Amino acid sequence: ANILHGWRTVLFCPENEMWEVKMEMLTQLYGAKPDEVWRKYGKKGIDKCLDWLNDNFKFIELDDDLSYKDLLDIADKIMSKEKIDCFIIDPYNSIMKMDYSEIDRKLNSHEYHYAVADKFKKWSKSRKVTLFVNMHPAKDGMRKVHQSGDYKGLSAPIKASELEGAGKWWAKVDDMLLPHRYTKSPEMSNVTMIHVDKIKKVWS
Repeated sequence: ANILHGWRTVLFCPENEMWEVKMEMLTQLYGAKPDEVWRKYGKKGIDKCLDWLNDNFKFIELDDDLSYKDLLDIADKIMSKEKIDCFIIDPYNSIMKMDYSEIDRKLNSHEYHYAVADKFKKWSKSRKVTLFVNMHPAKDGMRKVHQSGDYKGLSAPIKASELEGAGKWWAKVDDMLLPHRYTKSPEMSNVTMIHVDKIKKVWS
């Protein structure tokens, strides 16, 4: 999206160190691993990529637990200084801090997260920023394997219903995409399949 359309993105990826995320992005940009980039392009090639990353991406990296509202407030502060087109939260399951400052404290956990989904949607539309909220499958979905066929014994693609807190998110999101990769298959390990589970607005 950045290369093709110039999208500038904020990323919150608390399960990974930021240097790991940057190395993955460098690999995607050059189509080669960092050590291969170094051998071919040297320090100049690495610096060029890091300059591109710093110009086009902002990384939220804090030691403190953050709530949904903390993340949106940080994004707003960034947007007060520069244009942002996209915000990626990866994953939602890592947001452990609950903030009731703008949500009814009488709500139970399910209702709270439903309210957060609504807050995310309204923020995205009011700011005209595409918000990607990534999430893990629940344990049952992670255990599911193919029982027969070419992929017997390999992890099977998950369904929307197998995501943690699936119902509330499926109801609120505009679009839901479910990626899957057969990482233990020599032939398919580098192939990412994306199941389009929901597209809210379709015009023919």
